[in-house]
Formats: sequence, C-alpha cells, structure tokens
Amino acid sequence: MNVGERHASGAHHALSTFITSPKNTRIIVHLVHGHVVPRRRHSFSALRSVSHAFFAEVVTISKLRPTAFRVIARATVRACTGPDLVTGPIFTSSLRQVSRSRTMASWAPAMFGDTLVSKDGTEHDTKTSLAGKTVGIYFSAHWCPPCRQFTPVFAETYAKLVGAGKPFQVVFVSSDRDEPSFDEYRGEMPWLAMPYAQHTSKETLSKKFKVNGIPSLVVVDEHGEVITSDGRNAVVRTPEKFPWRPPSLAEVLGDSFTRNGQDGSESTEVTLASVQSQKKNIGVYFSAHWCGPCRQFTPQLKTLYETLTAKGEAFEIIFVSSDRTEDEFDEYVSESMPAWLTVPFEDQARRTALSEHFNVQGIPHFVMLNHDLKVINNAARGSVLGDPTGAKFPWAPPLVVDVDSEDMDGGINDTPTVVLLMEECGELWDALRDAMEGVAKKTRQKELESGIENRQVLFTTVTESGGGVGGQLRKLAKLGKAYHNKPQMVLLDLANGGYVPFPGEITSESIETLVNDFAAGKLALTKA
Repeated sequence: MNVGERHASGAHHALSTFITSPKNTRIIVHLVHGHVVPRRRHSFSALRSVSHAFFAEVVTISKLRPTAFRVIARATVRACTGPDLVTGPIFTSSLRQVSRSRTMASWAPAMFGDTLVSKDGTEHDTKTSLAGKTVGIYFSAHWCPPCRQFTPVFAETYAKLVGAGKPFQVVFVSSDRDEPSFDEYRGEMPWLAMPYAQHTSKETLSKKFKVNGIPSLVVVDEHGEVITSDGRNAVVRTPEKFPWRPPSLAEVLGDSFTRNGQDGSESTEVTLASVQSQKKNIGVYFSAHWCGPCRQFTPQLKTLYETLTAKGEAFEIIFVSSDRTEDEFDEYVSESMPAWLTVPFEDQARRTALSEHFNVQGIPHFVMLNHDLKVINNAARGSVLGDPTGAKFPWAPPLVVDVDSEDMDGGINDTPTVVLLMEECGELWDALRDAMEGVAKKTRQKELESGIENRQVLFTTVTESGGGVGGQLRKLAKLGKAYHNKPQMVLLDLANGGYVPFPGEITSESIETLVNDFAAGKLALTKA
C-alpha cells in the first residue's frame, strides 16, 4: 500500500522520511563456495561473502539491485519466485512528508489487519501485540527451499533477542499456495503471522516493500518506518546489531585513507575530515586489476582527474579495490593510478560495506559525491566517458537520458519512468526533447522542494530504430512499430509489473499531466 492509498483509507500513517524504492532485484544468483555470484552477461562483480550456515548450494533469489532493463528476464523470475510473488497493478501517489507524532495503532492494523495469529492458531490484537516494538516483516513460503533454510536460523536469533528483552516482534507474510501448507509452516515459527485469508494485504505489502524474491525480511521501527529492507543479511551477518540500522555514508567511508605514493615516495594518511574541509567533490571508484573494462576505463579517469586538478578543481578520488590479492592491488595502484586515495586492501570489511552501500553490481563503477557526502551521481561512469574535457564536472546525471546512452542505469527497474519513443521522428527530436526536459526539471524541482532526495519519476527517450532496448520496450508496452513523425509515449512502472499507455498528442502539457495524474493515483496500470 502506498502513502496515498493509506491516507485515502483513513489509516493515518506517520512518516518522517520519504519512502524510496528498495533496491530489490529480479535476477537469480547461484551460491558458489559461500559467495553470491550475479549471473550477468558482460559484467564483472566482486564476490560478496556470505555465511555457509544455511545456504548450501541451492539457487536462491537475491535482493541485490537490478541492472538496466531486465525486461526479458521477468518471465523467468516469475517462474522461479512463484505465482504469489507476481505483483499486479497498483496506483502510485506522490510522497508527502507528514508528522511522525501518530501512535503505533495508526499504522499496524492498516498494514497487517486487526488480528494476527500465533503458531497454535491463537488470535492476537495487532496494535497491542506490536505496540512500541521493532517489527520484522518476514516474506516466506513453505515451498521455498532457501526460506526453509533461513527460517530456523532467524528463529534462533529471534529467540535470543526476545530472551534478552529486546522489543522485537515478527509478522510472517505468507506466499504459500494453500492454507494447509501455511498452517504447517507457521507451526515452525515462534512469532506471529498475518492470517492466510488476507491475500490482498499480502500483495499490497509485497508491492509496498518491492519484494521480488523470498525469503525477504523488512525491518520497521515502532512507527512503521523502514529501518532496513535487507534484514535477511543482517540476521546472518550481524545478529548482535539489532535493530540493524544501516550505517551512514560517513561511517561506511571511514575516518582515513592512504594516499598513493608517487615516484617512489612513501604513502601518506589522509583523513576524510581534511578532504571535506577543502570542499572537494569526491569520486568513489570501484575497480580491479583483473577486470578488462576497468583497465580500459582507469586511464581515461586518470587523464580527466589530472586535467581537472591541474585547473584547480576541488576533486578527490577514493579507490575501492575488488582485487583478489594484495600483490594485484599494489601493482594496479602503482602502475595505473595517480595520487588517489585508497581504502587499504586489508580492510575487507570496509570495502564490502562500501560496495553494499552503493549497491555495486558490476565494475568499473564510479560514484560522485559532494563534500557533504551527498550523492551527485551514483552511476557516473557514463558521464565521465561522455565528457573527455571535464566540462560537465562534477557530472550530475542528466534529467532526460536516452535508453542507449552510457548515462542510463538500472533505475527504470525501480522507479516509474516516462518513455518517449521517437525513433522515426528526427525532425521533431529537438522539440520533443525540450518538452520532456522542461517537465523533468519542474518535476525534480518539486521533489527537492519537498525534501525528496531520490528521484520519484525518471524520463528517457528512444531514438534508435530496430531491436535493442527500445525494441524490447515496444514489445513490453505493445506499441507496435515506429512510424514517421508519430512519436509515442508510455509510463513504465516495472517494479509493479505494468505500464500506462498515452494515446494523445505529445506536448509539454500532456507529459506533465501524465506524470501528475499517475502520481495522484488516477491512472491504472496495464499488466505487462
């Protein structure tokens, strides 16, 4: 359920921060010797270490962030995650900030219903059972092998936390295919469950929290605000850090770095505070010696860095290595990099935490921050490649991008996106793009004025004829082939499995109306 729907239903949900899309995924991963390996073509991803405790060698559904345009994989993922996890159309509203002074009772029943059931079938009042507690929302199913492996591990952690007096309760949200399976599985759990009959609420929760695979554990505080959408990994890796609030970027970056020595000089230590005090923009560069695309991109980034700093630009780069050995790390730094900062190779925990914080799914990956550690561009590699002179430094992402450009990232998978298809409209390109640019700027300005840091609507164009991404989007939205001087527009909401076609004339006014009506919940999704 989104904010607008809850408000309309009178469930006065209190939010002090704006909800953003969790970086869930639709990709399937294999566990190989305790590592999660995304199955991606043309991608180099650092292996993420995970516990052997319950994963074994099964195929599991990851919660890593998707990369661009996993449209074709959708059918495969639906088959793997089970029919109950295929989310249907929902309305989306603009997010608005409201007071968090409301009590627990205003959000828990609206989310889970008035009653919950325990393992023995006893009914419990929702607002009484959850009042003042951190709540784990556990999406799972009896038929799912990874779920059945994770559940006993989670149950053990739960028992320890509750036994230690921690204010913690869990609500099981079932994706079981029948009620007997639900009852059997619920009987293995020491916590509460949402009644099996509440399928509508289950589907709404899956949509709200962008749950695309199970097991999934979302942890919310006593006000119903999300603490973490990746509670599963938190339980496995750091059960003692309940309630698993993610660290801030400053905490993840750490206090100091090593400055690469040049021409035989010794390396020096540089503090984050000193970098910030000089008002420097900061590039965080994820790369590795063994990665072919990295070894192509690094010289370009090096040249641009040297050009900009020679002009007096306040610019620093922090290298975060995915090298396999310290010798590879040392060779890469000494041969290929100028006097950049590095996270020490031996600090594996910090390197992993940074990769997770920025949802790095492949390397090379380049993030731009300002001196206050606000993200300028979470996927700045394309901007760097398209700006050999550094004229667009510090590479804020364009508000309108073409689907085939280097600036296009995976945001379309998570965020409603207006797509303007104009492959055969060369004479109209400039006017159409200007119209979309104007609406994009106005939309972004409203978001920033409302305190929303992450973009709620994206804007993209399709200009290349034939197959590729544009062709797949045409098939997805059932638009047919492109015709001369007949542009088409569609609003995609892939996270919720659908799209909104627009049949009328495309002008700045009609683009803005489409965006506003969708945000207001006036438009229904057509199932993709």
